[in-house]
Amino acid sequence: MIRNYRKYRMSLLLLITAIVWAMTGCSSKDNKTGGASASPAATQAASSPSAAASVKPSAAPSTGAKTKVTYWTIRTQDQVDLIKSKMLGELLKEIDLDIVPVPAADYENKLRIAISGGNAPDMFDVDGVYTSNYAYSGALLALDKYWDKADYDDYVQPAKDKTGYNGKIYAASLHDSSLVLYYNKDLFAKAGITNVPTKVSDAWTYAQFLDAAKKLTVTDASGKITQYGAIPDGWLAPDNSTEGASFTRFLWVWNHGGEVLDPQNKTANGYLNSDKTLAALQEYQDFYQKYKVSPLEAITKDQSGFENGKLAMYISNIGTTATLNTKYPDIKYGVMPLPKGEKQYGSSGGWNVGIYAKSKNPDAAWKVINAITGKAGHKQFTELFNFIPSRKSTLEARTDLAQYPLSMAKEEMNNARARPVTPAYAEVSPIFAEMMSSIAYGGNVKDLANKAVDNIDKALKKYAQ
Repeated sequence: MIRNYRKYRMSLLLLITAIVWAMTGCSSKDNKTGGASASPAATQAASSPSAAASVKPSAAPSTGAKTKVTYWTIRTQDQVDLIKSKMLGELLKEIDLDIVPVPAADYENKLRIAISGGNAPDMFDVDGVYTSNYAYSGALLALDKYWDKADYDDYVQPAKDKTGYNGKIYAASLHDSSLVLYYNKDLFAKAGITNVPTKVSDAWTYAQFLDAAKKLTVTDASGKITQYGAIPDGWLAPDNSTEGASFTRFLWVWNHGGEVLDPQNKTANGYLNSDKTLAALQEYQDFYQKYKVSPLEAITKDQSGFENGKLAMYISNIGTTATLNTKYPDIKYGVMPLPKGEKQYGSSGGWNVGIYAKSKNPDAAWKVINAITGKAGHKQFTELFNFIPSRKSTLEARTDLAQYPLSMAKEEMNNARARPVTPAYAEVSPIFAEMMSSIAYGGNVKDLANKAVDNIDKALKKYAQ
């Protein structure tokens, strides 16, 4: 009898081991973390042997003088080197810190696979809007014991929204983001456009924005469009439905007076398909189909055609100034406030950093987080990469934020609105993005909105508490 029990127990252990190994290779959308939809190419890449090789489990307590901490980030290797040399010199004397850059296109999929397999890094970057999903699924460690309340209150409200869930703190904010409208000065001069606002209070209306886009759209003798006026809502054409697209398209709806979800994030019915939202969606389609001032596909992979004069205006993060100045120094560009409608919201986004719930060295991981996101570190980090700060103290301390164009980005933060804080967002976002893309391509606005409402409400019910 005992021998049979032992055989049964051994068989059970082998079965459990096989299941765990199988889970490690599963796609992220099949587990509880919810997961924004990844493209087939991204899923294939993240499941490849080379991708699996980059997954490093949380380190066991070090037997030497240093504690081992592994940190996954969307920063490039050059940026990682800057962080280590400029910010972490002293800390690296006591912590053996392995910072692993992961390409942004693959990041979410690889991270979710690592979490599902139980071998995520000690700490990792988290897109602010996904923090609640990771907290809900148990992947993030609550950080309340590390935070001093007065220090946490140094965050602007949108930063608090994106780092907390269900009354607890699960992440620290690396930076916020502020969208502005970029324009090509040479193309404006050719079109005779001179009334360029420099203050948020003087922002163009959407009607003025459309009028400028019409003037800036150019066709050749055959009728082919050779220069587009604007991407109306962001930097990505409708052939892209990633999170970057959702990030800016929410603002389009909100600033036209529409809504995507109810205030409690419980339903989209009566909001995404309301008359006001439908009118906003129709206007969005008109930029592409009626007026043909916006490209349906990306003109170039880098800056959507803005960098080569094929696109006259687009909306992007203020940090894009660093990219344009470095990679395209010959472009004469300017920035202005976002267009305004019934509302005039600014953007709130940016990334967080959190600690894996199963990390064996959470205290050491927190020391790294504090070095990067504490008051001194946050100021240095946001200055290094030209980011908008999440801390009130840094917003005041950085003198460069008083100068144009950063001054405008700072002003936009005064009325910033964050995307919905709900663990269901990872499923809501791709549904919303797909709807917006289909509308741009000429689909029936009302039918597409109602279809999205049904699918979003199904997703929300999964996470109802």
